[in-house]
Amino acid sequence: MLEVSPPEGGSLNIAPGVYSYDRFSEVTLIATPKPGYQFVYWMGNVTDATTGTTMVFLNSPKMVIAVFERDQFETVGLEDGMGGGEGSGGLIRSGEMSNTPLENVGGGPGTPKYNPPPTTPPDNDVPVPVPEPVTVVLFFAGSLMLAKSRRNGANTTEKT
Repeated sequence: MLEVSPPEGGSLNIAPGVYSYDRFSEVTLIATPKPGYQFVYWMGNVTDATTGTTMVFLNSPKMVIAVFERDQFETVGLEDGMGGGEGSGGLIRSGEMSNTPLENVGGGPGTPKYNPPPTTPPDNDVPVPVPEPVTVVLFFAGSLMLAKSRRNGANTTEKT
């Protein structure tokens, strides 16, 4: 089963969905981000989870998800009355926030200072994403189809 998260983040050389391949075959997967997104990593049992091109060895049913994240954001101003001014507010990409206090956010006199909370380094650099509901549904649908095809194969006998 192949999936892209978020679906608008990019595409694969093989369309997302549930497929049936010969056992012990190898499949090459290529993730291509759409404009404004970047490839982050693969979820699942692949040869290299950190590059956009990888392979999966099909010795058993597999679920593989290509994870993308936005690499560009539009700046959003604060609403009136919130102490903001021209150019205040906005979004930053993950991992780009500094720990230095910002003086007079919004630029106006009387604007409160922002001191970000102290951060602790994560135990590892790979986030633990939660699969989208459609991913879980597709996984179980694929599992049921596989179980049914195996049952049908076990029930057929050759007549001599």
